[in-house]
Amino acid sequence: MADTCPFCRTSSPDSGAAALALIQKRVDAKDPVATQRLACAYYNRDYGLQQDVPRAVELWTEAARLGDLDAHGMLGCIYWRKGVQQDVARGIRHWERATIQGHPESRDMFMKGLVTKAQYAEALRGYQNALEETRSHQLGRITAIMSQEDANNGSSDVQPPLAPPPGVPAADQLQKPVTEEELMSSGLELHESFTCPLQRGMWETCPFCRTSFPDSDAAALALVQKRVDAKDPKATTEHLAWAYYNGGYGLQKDIPRAIELWTEAARLGDLDAHCILGIMYCNGEGVRQDVARCIRHWQQAAIQGHPESRLMLGAHEYDIRNYGLAVRHWMIAAKLGCENSLNSIKDMFMEGHATKAQYAEALRGYQNALEETRSHLREEAKTILLNKSD
Repeated sequence: MADTCPFCRTSSPDSGAAALALIQKRVDAKDPVATQRLACAYYNRDYGLQQDVPRAVELWTEAARLGDLDAHGMLGCIYWRKGVQQDVARGIRHWERATIQGHPESRDMFMKGLVTKAQYAEALRGYQNALEETRSHQLGRITAIMSQEDANNGSSDVQPPLAPPPGVPAADQLQKPVTEEELMSSGLELHESFTCPLQRGMWETCPFCRTSFPDSDAAALALVQKRVDAKDPKATTEHLAWAYYNGGYGLQKDIPRAIELWTEAARLGDLDAHCILGIMYCNGEGVRQDVARCIRHWQQAAIQGHPESRLMLGAHEYDIRNYGLAVRHWMIAAKLGCENSLNSIKDMFMEGHATKAQYAEALRGYQNALEETRSHLREEAKTILLNKSD
């Protein structure tokens, strides 16, 4: 969903000027998320703008008035610190308003002891209520599936695969395994689906047409099905397949149908689908275990810049004691920002399977990846917290 609107499929702008024009159009329409984003642009010099902190404060104030919680969080930071006229009480009021509606960054300010115990208790109750109302049933299951990666023992004595479920292509319809040279020289940069020029507002409304997300399972399912019928790989992978896997949107749990949908999404180019299918075939969940097919799915995603698939390939090589290749996979993934891969290399170094130079290189690469995606606003908030804790 990152490179287009999830509903109207409008392409994301490809230049700073085009993005600024799109944001300004939404600001003129009193869109709080776009207003908050424009404030960030003035604060961070984005889209070719000169830094203008007073203008940023003005826009954050308007966005907060329109109900944007991030704007309340930023105004809390601005009024807490020096740079504008300091007003601690006003800053705390902004954080309090956001926290009682479930805003995690503002809640962190309470956790640092910047407000009273009674204010924190009120904020915590509000946060828990908001969290309960918006909790996703899918996220927990995604985490559970990914945690099963250690189950892969790389064994070559697995049973022959059964015939795939209806609609699932036979194994020979997958692309052929890639060569080691191609595998280790491709996918060294994050796939474009991991970046998004408009990073806010994706979860409540469409970032361009501002269509509200559906408020019932039936409405959500109809919307998702419409995109699946249009051969939208993200709608297929992230929504309908997981819905069948978890029994979401009122559907009966149907793992073979989920695998069928993930297979279709992979055919349409979705890298997450390849990674998930790799896990399913590795663990034999819903299908007969097929390590060869599992590896081919991870390879296809890894060579296109999918860090989790590269992580899984490294885990597989480690399990079959091919430590050199495992380190190479994990070094690539670490340089794409995968913290689990960096930790795996550290463990390999402690075990004597990786050199100090390799770990140092992976650490530098990981830090560079983080730097490329670092938020100036997040760093500003972190600085405020550190200064106040001294």
